[in-house]
Amino acid sequence: MPKNVRTLVITTALAAMTFAAPRLARAQAASEDQNQQNQQNQNDPQLQQQEQDPQPGSADYCPPGTDMEQGAKAPQTAVPPRETYPQQPGAMQMPAQQPTMNQPQMIEKEQAPERGYLLGGYGLGLSVGGGLQDFANPSSRTNTDRGGAWDARVTVFQHFPVGFEGAYIGSAQDIGGAAYGKSVLISNGAEALVRLNFGPKDLQFFAVGGGGWQRYQITNKPSDAPISAISNPHDNVWSIPVGGGLSAHLWKTPFTVEARFMYRPTAKDSRTNGGTLVLTNPGGATGTLDSWTITGRLGYVF
Repeated sequence: MPKNVRTLVITTALAAMTFAAPRLARAQAASEDQNQQNQQNQNDPQLQQQEQDPQPGSADYCPPGTDMEQGAKAPQTAVPPRETYPQQPGAMQMPAQQPTMNQPQMIEKEQAPERGYLLGGYGLGLSVGGGLQDFANPSSRTNTDRGGAWDARVTVFQHFPVGFEGAYIGSAQDIGGAAYGKSVLISNGAEALVRLNFGPKDLQFFAVGGGGWQRYQITNKPSDAPISAISNPHDNVWSIPVGGGLSAHLWKTPFTVEARFMYRPTAKDSRTNGGTLVLTNPGGATGTLDSWTITGRLGYVF
């Protein structure tokens, strides 16, 4: 090889080595730094765990605070297929209703019907009672003792402001004086009343008024009693009963208790022109049959 050519080759090689030496040195230093960083990462367990955990946005990512196991995919709810029906010509197509998952069903509880209130909630009641009776006229009280009274009633619309009553009524009183011996004055009758109710149905004040009929009869009349002592052994009288009282339900049940006062003035009958006369005093005074009663009652409202 000529000397000039050899000199040129050597000069060119030296220049290339001089230019490439710094680049090789930097590449070697960078490679050593990378190896050192990798070795540090291998010795750090926290960094290893981060590398193993799925990152946000990946299919395997599980948000913090969930109960899923790490690395497991979230289960997907299967939606049942829609039910399709043949479409009729000219009919409007309605979108199928999608089923809802875990939707609570609201069940309305049926209320039990309230007991003791028939006829639209106003009350149909039956009751019986007993108490005391006496005459209001002094002449009649002189010839009789205070006696007992009883009745049985049917009430309609008992819990309405205006109601109605129908009743059987009766009484029994001893007749005093030697002329009568052991005679007893018995009465039986019926009355129809209009009833006005005040207050709630569990505790009601009421007032009544109407018309009635009673038949009085003397029983056990001694055979030797003077005719003048008994003007009429029996008599039919009309009365205009009025009264009032208090009615209450027992512990909010259909059973009721009641206290009542009644006054019954009598009207003229067809046998006497001066009034309804049954009893005649030994002195000749006569007494009407106006009476009052105080009764206690027990009933049931259907």
